[in-house]
Amino acid sequence: MANDKPSPKDDELQKRVDATLQGAGAGGQQGYEALMREFTRAEGKYGENSADLQKYTSKVVEGMDQKQLQNFAEIWTKQNFERLDSLQKDGRLGRGEVSVDKAQNPLEAAFLDDISQRYSSLQNDRFILGKRGGLAQGDLNEALERREKGKDANQVKQYEADREVATNQDVRRLTDNLVSNNGDPSKSLFNRLVSLDSGKPNDSFDRDAVGAYLRQASTMAPGTDGFSQKDVQTAQELYNNWDSPAVQLMRGERPGNNRDSHGQPEFNHNIDLSRLSKALGTNPDALYASASPRGRAAQEAERRATANVQAVGDASGVAEVRRDGRVVQGQSNPEGVAEVRRGRPAPPDERSAEGVAEVRRRPRQPGQEVEGEEAVQRRVERQRQARESRAEAPAPKPVEKYEDPKLPELPANADDAAIAKTREAYAKELAEAYKKREFRDVMPGDGWDRLARRELKANGQDFSEPNVVKFSDALAKLNGWTGRLDTDKMLMRGQAPIRVRPEGWADEQVKAKLAEFDAEVAKRKEAAEKAAAEAAAKQQRDVVDQFDPQRSGGDAAAPAGKAEPADAAEAAKAAEAAKAAEAAKAGGAQPLRDGSGNVVKDGSGNPVMTGDQQQQQQQQQQAEAAAKEAAAKEAAAKEAAAKEAAAKEAAAKEAAAKEAAAKEAAAKEAARKASQAGKGPAPAADPNDLSAFMP
Repeated sequence: MANDKPSPKDDELQKRVDATLQGAGAGGQQGYEALMREFTRAEGKYGENSADLQKYTSKVVEGMDQKQLQNFAEIWTKQNFERLDSLQKDGRLGRGEVSVDKAQNPLEAAFLDDISQRYSSLQNDRFILGKRGGLAQGDLNEALERREKGKDANQVKQYEADREVATNQDVRRLTDNLVSNNGDPSKSLFNRLVSLDSGKPNDSFDRDAVGAYLRQASTMAPGTDGFSQKDVQTAQELYNNWDSPAVQLMRGERPGNNRDSHGQPEFNHNIDLSRLSKALGTNPDALYASASPRGRAAQEAERRATANVQAVGDASGVAEVRRDGRVVQGQSNPEGVAEVRRGRPAPPDERSAEGVAEVRRRPRQPGQEVEGEEAVQRRVERQRQARESRAEAPAPKPVEKYEDPKLPELPANADDAAIAKTREAYAKELAEAYKKREFRDVMPGDGWDRLARRELKANGQDFSEPNVVKFSDALAKLNGWTGRLDTDKMLMRGQAPIRVRPEGWADEQVKAKLAEFDAEVAKRKEAAEKAAAEAAAKQQRDVVDQFDPQRSGGDAAAPAGKAEPADAAEAAKAAEAAKAAEAAKAGGAQPLRDGSGNVVKDGSGNPVMTGDQQQQQQQQQQAEAAAKEAAAKEAAAKEAAAKEAAAKEAAAKEAAAKEAAAKEAAAKEAARKASQAGKGPAPAADPNDLSAFMP
């Protein structure tokens, strides 16, 4: 197969070779499986049977000793026995069946070459089957058993312990480099890698994000903020060794105890901060705090305080092991190296005959449970780190929330000039508010997803991951990108603000808000006119009632539209005169007057007549009852008219609302069709409605 992949740099290839040899160093079945996993990854990286793969395989084979290569060749041949036994299919491998020509890749060629050279020595009985000879599965089994028995169990265990110590040290070193900061966690390399990751959760990144960071670094001048030499080296190490034991531990095993085809655990595709900190027995805040200037100063002080601890041999010559697991030179016991047991020396009777103590408790891997005294110490340490992180952590930033300008209050007696002035000021306030919301500044570490999430939060909308992905893609296209994953362009800090709303959106919002203002003004005017009409009608009813001819016994109503007396006293005198005249006309009686000529009135305010007063009083009561009945009828008629007018007004408003809803539905349908036709989303009337951007 042709190799169309670029040739890797020599240092990257050598790092991959070193990682392969480290995994294969365990020997046996475990070392073989590690070797095959690394070779498979290299084959995917460099291409099948490519020159780079040949170079990688040659370096790996050269790095293994002869016995190690022979062991792996025997295991491989046993596993591929049926494929090799393709000529005779007799359960034995002839020389032609272990030829290098049957290899499918450079590593298989190395295995078959070794088996061919040792073909005769591997056979237990070379003179069976007609003296033709052959290599049987039993021969391979016996060779593997002999080799397995020759291993030193203590050496294997020591190797495993050393490898775990080195792995845990790499995990700590890489984690510290990732979260190192100047007091602001957002300035850490971890946070920069998170900003380049398009997946979820929010505080995680994958290998693609590391690659994107390295591509950015290649375009930056040395010493650029966020791209220090240490950060770039750390990112390069992560990228080159993504499947190394240390980075696998940082990624963490997938839940459910998943296993691959080789029976090995499967690991998550990304490094998640919460998962990583939990595996290290701490939390994200404490990690950032410990990697801040204050945290590093505290660690340095602690290191200096413990660096002077010396191993003191007891009477039996047993050396004390320091905290880093090493015995102080010149003070080890005569029998050999003490067992590494969490800072305590091994009992003398538990050392091996060779003088090397068996490692009973291996260094704790991330995620492994602890108990006893160590658990208590870790809990105390976590509490201390939590206190420090609370003291150092900056106050959380308030979540930005958009608020529309409120409708201005209008005085009850505002005239048209005052209303026009208020409307002009309101329009200016609206324009300023909505113009700002058409653009967003690019913050450090911003990508399209972060911008979309921040915009959705500010509008009080659902910022779940699917919505963020859809909206971020729409924002990228709105600004001339091909999409949120466009690799030809890059959002940079300090660049011009990006557009988050289409052109003309602010004008549409201002227009809609001013329409609401105008509707409110019209509503208030209508209410004021109605109140004035009701007051005038009431006043007219009161005046007409004063001149009701029936109150003085008359039989004719007052002429419609007759001018009302301006002076209340004159009106009263006129009413009294009218009553006196009517009374005189009816019975010839005259009103009784006092010495000054004024009419004498009774307790009800009626003039006292000189005639038959009982008859006059009855007539007066009848007139008053008739006037009250007429007034009640008039009030009922007006109430019915008012209800009818209110019903007509409600029907008109309902019809207007239905018409507006129909127009809005038609506009949305036109916007949807225009969007599908590639014309872009239509502006939304609701300032918080981002549905026009959603595909």
